[in-house]
Amino acid sequence: MTALNFTGYNLPASTEQALRMYVDEGYRPGGFLCAVLNNNLFRAVSQADTENRAALADIVKFIYNRCPQRCHGDTYDSDKYVDRVDEYCHFVRGEERA
Repeated sequence: MTALNFTGYNLPASTEQALRMYVDEGYRPGGFLCAVLNNNLFRAVSQADTENRAALADIVKFIYNRCPQRCHGDTYDSDKYVDRVDEYCHFVRGEERA
């Protein structure tokens, strides 16, 4: 698990929580954050609420500087990332996957 550090970035609390849940636990984020993670500016701007639109530059900087590289970018596959996180979380917790 990562210890995401949001110090120095002005992100909405809901976006911080969504990023924590995505990076650490493999919960798929909503449409706006998926668009940001996929490097799709047009979709991100069109799906952002007012708070996230105002924080978009900080969100992008945070993801680029503080999130694992394998979980974002033009070529990342969110399904594969979520599956890997899911496997890791089950392993750490000693659970069997369904």
